[in-house]
Order: sequence, then structure tokens, then C-alpha cells
Amino acid sequence: MKVKAPPGQLRLPIFPSALLRVMNLKLWQRENLARARGYVPQYSSVENPICAGPGGSMPAAPYLKRIWGIIEKVKARDPSAEPLILAAFELAWHGHSGQMRKDGRTPYIDHCVSVAEIVAEWGMGAAEISAALCHDLKEQGKIARRLNITRGLIEDKLGTRVSDLVEGTSELGKSPDSGDEDLPLVHIHQKYLEHGTRDLASIVIKLADRLHNMRTLAYIEPEKRVAKAKETLRVYAKIADILGMWEVKRELEDLAYRYINPERYAEIEGKRQKLFAASEGRIDQIITAIRAKVDMTGLRVEIYKERRHIYELQERMEKRGLALESLTPSDVWRVNIVVPEKRDCHAIQGLIHDDLFPPVQGEIHNFIAEPRPNGHQFLHSYMKVPRFGRLLVQIRDQEMQKNYRLGVLSGDWRRAKNTMLRAMTEYLRSEGVTEGGFYDMFVAASDSIVVTTRAGAKIDMPGESYPLDFAAVIHTDIFLQAADAVINGRPAPLSQVLRDGDEVFINKDPESAPRLEWVYWIRTSKALAKLQEYLRRLRNKKIEGLDQAEQGEKIIMGKAWELFGEEAHKHYLSAGQLGETEFFKNFLQEKGFRDVQDFVLKAGLAKVRMDKVLSEFMARCEETIGAQKEAGNKKVYRIRIKGEDRSGFEHEVKGTLRKLGINFKASFSYNYTEGSKMMGDILLAIEGVPGAAGGIQQLQTYNIARRTPGVVWVTVVSPKEMINVMDSYIQREK
Repeated sequence: MKVKAPPGQLRLPIFPSALLRVMNLKLWQRENLARARGYVPQYSSVENPICAGPGGSMPAAPYLKRIWGIIEKVKARDPSAEPLILAAFELAWHGHSGQMRKDGRTPYIDHCVSVAEIVAEWGMGAAEISAALCHDLKEQGKIARRLNITRGLIEDKLGTRVSDLVEGTSELGKSPDSGDEDLPLVHIHQKYLEHGTRDLASIVIKLADRLHNMRTLAYIEPEKRVAKAKETLRVYAKIADILGMWEVKRELEDLAYRYINPERYAEIEGKRQKLFAASEGRIDQIITAIRAKVDMTGLRVEIYKERRHIYELQERMEKRGLALESLTPSDVWRVNIVVPEKRDCHAIQGLIHDDLFPPVQGEIHNFIAEPRPNGHQFLHSYMKVPRFGRLLVQIRDQEMQKNYRLGVLSGDWRRAKNTMLRAMTEYLRSEGVTEGGFYDMFVAASDSIVVTTRAGAKIDMPGESYPLDFAAVIHTDIFLQAADAVINGRPAPLSQVLRDGDEVFINKDPESAPRLEWVYWIRTSKALAKLQEYLRRLRNKKIEGLDQAEQGEKIIMGKAWELFGEEAHKHYLSAGQLGETEFFKNFLQEKGFRDVQDFVLKAGLAKVRMDKVLSEFMARCEETIGAQKEAGNKKVYRIRIKGEDRSGFEHEVKGTLRKLGINFKASFSYNYTEGSKMMGDILLAIEGVPGAAGGIQQLQTYNIARRTPGVVWVTVVSPKEMINVMDSYIQREK
């Protein structure tokens, strides 16, 4: 029998429980040779398998059987699943032909099918499953080891949605590198926000990919396991939590912790097993007592005993200051009660606490009225149980329980996207992102625009993209040699924001090279990754005539310090002054930088936006100054400004200071002749605040005065010096 493929797709005779036979393959070859551009599977007469490339042949039947299992699972909710999934498997089979996983024994296609099985188990449809089967084709796959698999090829065979999902999943595995422990999590999650607002399914497929990789982590090189595990714990478990996928989060955490700290993992696992064995009988008695009481209400209630996970226990010990030896059954068990409807939650909670086990005061939380950021809802309380101690009970209705297991996968995608945005917002706010930072991130992740090339090809891009984002999509060389742009036939700078419908062309210059300030004219993770890669290579490049310590990093740091000076100048500060203040140093350490040099280096490698960090710092200063003023803490400092006497000189200085919210306690000005010039002195008593933030404000005052045209010098004076200067002026007048 032949499977009818959608128009334009390859057709391969596939049988649910049979091998591909030579006659079938010859028929397939004859019908599809022209369309397939010459790539056809090789075959053998020995058991009729498809050749797996060098090293022998590999039968298709075991994988086809698993694919048909996926199709049977999905067909009920998606009748169109069969032809699309079969076509995706065919493309994945050919693309990964001859490839093995890191263990050298397992065919790579096994990983692809396993990821598709996970995605199907999570309840996703044919497009998502097909993308899961093909998720590594762009990075790993080749047809007959000659033809690279492109986005266009996947789109031709499987459609636009699958192609977009494969592209999104591939991009999520690239820079900004989530494996870089020095890279702030905020910048990694900005990438996930960007792709999540386009199509949340690409993040879900990436989670399935990482989950299967972690389940088979033992097969990769030992030195790479820990790095992969740390990345999983730092990034992917957090993403699963944000998406409300609690079971996935906990499995990823345990799989990662097993490799990060195997000794501690084994200790916790051993202690946990002993506590389970000693207390499981008592837990069953408690559940029986609860069920007997609940059955009297006539409600059909499900009651589960749940075991806490290994890493969950490690977090619990750290949070509560517990030693491993002090763990009790209360720490390893919880009870989950599922009721028919929301209104039943409070009724069951009241019944249990009033008639069976009283609550622990201060340990009752209503997460139904105030859901968790990831959308989870439940009643949470600890109850006092005789011959056991404290026991956590969580109560949910059927819908809440479904959400508890699957998170964003439990409802429609529109609601899931909103939930993801809320949870991501809460998380990023906890990491210190300002409102301005949120605005920039959501602009980068906003609805897409369509721009065209001169040839008329349409390119989808995020809103507020720049010509450099466009260049990164077209070709790496165009991005690296971009000189300027032509937008709608008119010359335009690389800093011009693109609008929907623009025709864009990039002028190349072989002598041109990326500059650090390009980071301000980039919105997409793809363009940022190309800039970071260029800067990384520049840092590692040997420069002729320089010794080992003065190679590419010196150039990177020099450019970064220049940019630091420009950005500090915008806030009326200098990079040198700012870098010496303890207030700024402490702020950087809060943000995860070791010191000022570390911050400048990361900015020089485009891993952080220098302008955003400084804007957040100045916002912190304003917040601190405002709090000091509200508390009534004030400090007056006095400066003397000498300059050429001209009309508006004093007004210009005072006007700039007032814009920064700086108030004057008193001011005094005097003009006089010095040689052949008329000079002027301004004495200002400025009302500020004490402490580090006040010191920043004083530096700003000094620099504003110093930058005013005609100023000769500025100095800070004491109250006594100010009085003496004023007296001398008065004496001159007399």
C-alpha cells in the first residue's frame, strides 16, 4: 500500500509492521527521482533494510512501529496527522542517515523519534510532532552527505508552520549561549521571550529535546556532562517552571543534580528511601482517614500521595536551614487532593481541618484567589497529624490538576502565551529588570513586520527591527561587511528602524567590520549572536607585534572603555569617576559581575548592553536619593564655578542642574575683570543627600558645571571658604 502524501512532498511506501522491500524502493525511486534531486536511500537485499551509511545497514521497521504508535495516539485529536508525520519521519530518516549519537552505537534517528514521542505524550498536534522529528535537521542533517537541509527545503516538504518551528527550536539552541555561566539569565530569557511570543511550541519542543538529552546524558563524554547539567538546571528547569510544566521541571532538576553533585545526590536519595520505607504505611492510614471523611460528602474525590524529588529536598534543606540527618517524613511526603469543581476545594479543606487534622497557623495559603505566576492554582496548608508531624496537603479541582501536570499545555495556546508572559515578567522583575528594560524586551518580541529584498522576497522580522537584523537573516558575510542601508530606494543608516513593507538593501564594504555600538541597532537574537561571535573571535585573535597579554582582548577592552565613557557622559559622569565609586561597584556585583573590568569586558563582547546597565544604575541612584529625602536626610554641598562672563552663563548651569532634580539652597554670582577679560564666579549651595547616592549626585553637579561652555574651573568649597570668597567680593565692590 502507498501512503498518499500532501502535494509537493516525497512519497515513501511505509508499512506499519514490515520492512521496506527492494521493489517498493525501486518504485519510490522512479516516481520521485526528479523531485528528490537525486537523493534516494540505498538498500540491501539482506532483510531488505535501508542503508545507514558507513558501517552497515539499519532496519526501518522498529522506528516505523514507534511512528505508527505516535500516529495512533494523535489521530483522534488531529485527523490530518498521518500524512504529515510520515513525511516528517521520511525527511528525518534521510537527513540523519548514517549518523550515530555520542555513544557511537545508537542511530541519531532514535533521538528524533524519542523527542517526537515526548511531544506527543504532552498532547501536542501533528505540526509540533513533525517539527520534533526534524528539530536537528538544520544543524546536524544532510541528504546523502551532499545536500544541506535548509529552511526552504523543510518548508517545501512539510509546510510553513513546521519549518518555522524547526527554525525557532534551532535558534533557541544558539547564542546568546545558555551554557555561558557568566551570561546573566536575563539575556538568555530575552531570547526565549522573543521566540515564545512568536510560537510557544518551539520552546516546548526545545524542552522535550533537552529532556531526552538529559535522560541519555550518561552516553556523552564525562567532561561535558557537568556543563550540560549545569546549563539544564540554570536555564531549562527555570523555563519549565515559567511554563508551569511542574513534572518536567522536577525531572530536569533531578537529572541535572545527579551529575552536578553525584555524592550529595546519592546521600539524599538514600535518606529519602529510608524515610519512605519507614513512613509509607502511616501515610496510607492518613489517606484512608481522609477518604472516609470525604466519602460522607458524596463527592468523587481523588487522593494521591506524592514523593518529593531529590533536588526539591536539597532546595528545602537550603531554604529552611536543615541538615540531611534532620529530615523527617514530613519533609518527603505531601498529599494531593483533586475535587470535581473549584467550589469544592474550600469545602474539603474546611472538612479536613475541622474534623480531622487542624492546620498549622501561618502555613495556610490560598493560591486559587492569587494564582502563582506560572498559572498554578491550589489551596496549600500544613496539617498537624498525630504520630507523624506536619503534613502538606494541596487541594485542586480537575482543571487545576491538569494545569499542575502540564502547565501551558493544558489549555489553549492564546491563554498559554499570556500565562508565559506573566510568569516571565514576574521572574525577570525578580532578577532586577526595570520597566524600561521590559519595554525594550517586549518591543523586541512584538508582532512581526514583513520587509522585502530588492528581488521581491518577503522576510518576516520582529517589530522595531533594524537593517542589521535584516542583514543577519540574508547572509553572515553581508552582516559582517555592512556599511549602510538603502531603504525604499533612499540611503539610510544602520540605526534606522525598519517599518512594515520596507524594501531593504545592505551596502557591503570589504574594508568594513562590525563595531561594538552595533549592539544598539540590533533587535533579534540571530543578529546579536553574529555580533558576539565576531567579537569573540576578535578577542582570541593574535595581533602581530603584541605579546600574549596584549592581544585581541586589549582591543576589545579599549573599545568597550570608549563606549563606557560615552554612555557615562550622557549621565554627566565619567567612566573613570564611576568606576571608582563603591556604590557602582556594589551595584555591578548585585547584577552578577565580578568587578568593573568584568562588566566592561562583557559589554565589549556584546553580552550585556552598557546603556541599559547604566540606566538601571541611575534609576537606583534616583530611588535611593528619593528615599533619603523622604526620611529627612539632607546634606548641603557647595561649589565654586569660574568662567568667562557672558549672558545666560549662570542660567545655563542652573537650568541643567534643575532638570536633574537638583535644588539650590543659595546662590551668589559676581563678575570682575581679569586682565583683558570679563570673568564671572558662581557660588552654589546645593541641597543633596548624604551617602553614596549623594556622592554620585555631587559628581554630576561638578561635571555639568565643568562642561558648560566658557567654564575655566570648578571646585568644591567648604562653608567657611564660601563665606570668605563672598566677603572678598563684597570688599571689592566697596
